[in-house]
Amino acid sequence: MRDLLAHRTGLPSTDAWAFLQDADAYTGTYRSELIGDVRIEHSGRKTTLKTKLVDFDMSHWHLDTFLVEHEPWEMHAFASFNIGPDGKIKSFDFFGLTFMPVDTEKKEKGS
Repeated sequence: MRDLLAHRTGLPSTDAWAFLQDADAYTGTYRSELIGDVRIEHSGRKTTLKTKLVDFDMSHWHLDTFLVEHEPWEMHAFASFNIGPDGKIKSFDFFGLTFMPVDTEKKEKGS
């Protein structure tokens, strides 16, 4: 599947676990106006995009782009992270939607 997607998109496929960011930098809660909150979790070499209804497997594709898959639905899509000049993740785009990071520290403190 990776080779077919690489051919169709023109983006090189890579199995290297080398990100522009530390893998843990992508984790956290993100919010879309339409879908609400989703969570990205990373453990070992596994990254998961968790929604209220389903968990999607994520694998590093190229730079700050991940391949998001859910085999029962035969779904394969890309999620691209947008990095600001400060090196922090500003948002990610998935299925035509933009997800913004949620500041969970402020949320937990009640601010």
